[in-house]
Amino acid sequence: YYNNIYELLMPKVFSKKNMPNTDLIGVIELKQIIVAQSDEAINFLNINHYYRVSGYWKFLLGSSTPVKFNEIISAYDIDSDIRIITFELISKFEILIKNFVVSLSLHLPNTTNNNDPHYYLDDKLFDTTKTDYNGKLRYSTLIDKIIKQLNHPSPDTFIQAYKKNYNSPQTPPIWMVVEILSLGELITLIKLISNPILKMALVKMFDLKSTEYGSLLHTTNILRNKCAHHSRLIDVEIAQYVKHLPLYLKLSTSSFKLWSSINF
Repeated sequence: YYNNIYELLMPKVFSKKNMPNTDLIGVIELKQIIVAQSDEAINFLNINHYYRVSGYWKFLLGSSTPVKFNEIISAYDIDSDIRIITFELISKFEILIKNFVVSLSLHLPNTTNNNDPHYYLDDKLFDTTKTDYNGKLRYSTLIDKIIKQLNHPSPDTFIQAYKKNYNSPQTPPIWMVVEILSLGELITLIKLISNPILKMALVKMFDLKSTEYGSLLHTTNILRNKCAHHSRLIDVEIAQYVKHLPLYLKLSTSSFKLWSSINF
């Protein structure tokens, strides 16, 4: 009993040391992975470090047949191709999301300035009480980010032109703003919309309920970031993010959990 308490209270110090790839081949072989050509394996690890590659053999080792290192290389290459395709598709979807955000200015309630391209500055249309993980207000933080980006020297000629030709409002119209926002910031803006008329417009645009398109956008952003940072996609569990999606979208996103059906 006291030993268990001692182990819980004592700090656990990370003691692993980095190893050259020539030595790591021996570590890999101890995991019952067959390395037929050590030179090929070392060259692969020289480009793709050991820890990154380890994610690809952890699930392969669960099979009853021995795992060969060239099968791990094949899995890695397939995942790379899937990441490229996924990122391209998400890029097209991101353009569509931008168009939706711009189009919202055509669906403004009668109490506001119709077709106002600066509607994103009207805090009455948004939930200004939501906070992020640091306790900061999401809406005001997002608007501050937009203003700060505009105050920095911009390589975008359309931003330079707006600042040169106009001084009010301080920020440009929504069709320019969407081009300087990240996908995550675009999604934050959409999720903060509280006006029922605008929310209904989004429901029609996405052809999904608000909870469903919110889940879709969140999942899309996660996958987009994984693609952008070259993270492993296949065998990544994303069920917690797609719980609000309709069944047909859940089935399509579950394709990222496919390793058992791929023949190497």
